[in-house]
Amino acid sequence: TGAKENGGDLGWNRPAVFVKPFADAVKNMKKGEISKAPVKTEFGWHIIKVNDIKEVPFPSYDSVKDQIREGLELKKQQNFLNELMKTNKIEYAK
Repeated sequence: TGAKENGGDLGWNRPAVFVKPFADAVKNMKKGEISKAPVKTEFGWHIIKVNDIKEVPFPSYDSVKDQIREGLELKKQQNFLNELMKTNKIEYAK
């Protein structure tokens, strides 16, 4: 739905959550800066203002190791299933 309902305010976000052209513009801007030119994305044209910037500390390994492990396990499972599907005939029950 965008930010129309909030007067254009997208709230706090990391540049990575936006589409690439928007993210590329935002990550090079400083606090209080307005984009020098409108930014074109698949959602239309945007004039961007960065109201503030939060410094987010890099997470410690201990705080993310379970997420990393789960992600790696999921990837391993997906690779295994992909190999099964390549080498076997798979039929889905109706």
